Amino acid sequence: MELSSTASTRVNRLVKAMRSENYHKAIEGQRRKKEEQRPDYNYAIWDETLEDLTREQRRMHKRLPPPKVAPPGNAESYNPPAEYLMTEEERQEWEATDPSDRALNFIPRKFDALRHVPAYGALMNERFHRCLDLYLCPRTQRTKLNIEPDSLLPQLPDLSQLEPYPKRRTTTF
Repeated sequence: MELSSTASTRVNRLVKAMRSENYHKAIEGQRRKKEEQRPDYNYAIWDETLEDLTREQRRMHKRLPPPKVAPPGNAESYNPPAEYLMTEEERQEWEATDPSDRALNFIPRKFDALRHVPAYGALMNERFHRCLDLYLCPRTQRTKLNIEPDSLLPQLPDLSQLEPYPKRRTTTF
């Protein structure tokens, strides 16, 4: 695609302006103005006051990773073992239960080859519900306790303190 002569001169002017120092100084000035005009929405809801927190501490958020999706099981295989396939009675029972109470959210089926497996119809719905769960459920970070194993075992008293106890064998069978 060729540019017209006026368009090419405009592009050349913009490229020349971007290469100059004045352009970069102007961009930095605009960034600083935006940062100064941005309201500070950091609220100290605990014991600290805003003066005690540094700017970096106010901006810092502890990001917690979302829980990982459970790996697929044998029932989700394209060629599951016979014990994972549903009988007709189990299928009717599965269809009669409420979708939220089902152990599996699909009916296991057997295919000859992986290329015969159709597209999963409920994929978008499952992904949506996972995103909804991640969005609505707050995650908390659990602190790991550093307990020494020796401190869990009780201290055994000396043998001299446990007397009287038998010291000789009196009866033999």
